[in-house]
Amino acid sequence: MTRYNKRIDPVGDNGLTRTQQAVARRWGEVLEQLPRLADAMEKGDFDALADKGEHLAHLVDYLWRDARAADRAPLLDDDALFDAVDPDALDSPVGRALHPDHSPRD
Repeated sequence: MTRYNKRIDPVGDNGLTRTQQAVARRWGEVLEQLPRLADAMEKGDFDALADKGEHLAHLVDYLWRDARAADRAPLLDDDALFDAVDPDALDSPVGRALHPDHSPRD
């Protein structure tokens, strides 16, 4: 098992390490992109669909890399990661569907 290095990935003010904060930021970006991708699909705009799909693939790749690194760090609070996700992204229809218990409307 890889050991967590506090000097490389320190815990910030919100109780998350830099890599955990990156996971929250990337997840918010993914939640923002999904409705745009669905809109392009509904309109039959295949050029936009290809561009948005490629952008989404890059975001998911970055999310996977950040999550692999963040998995080595301790998570202090159960809801800290969701609290770090952009509230507007969580409040989107996709965010509410995927995370009904973490909607900012509550």
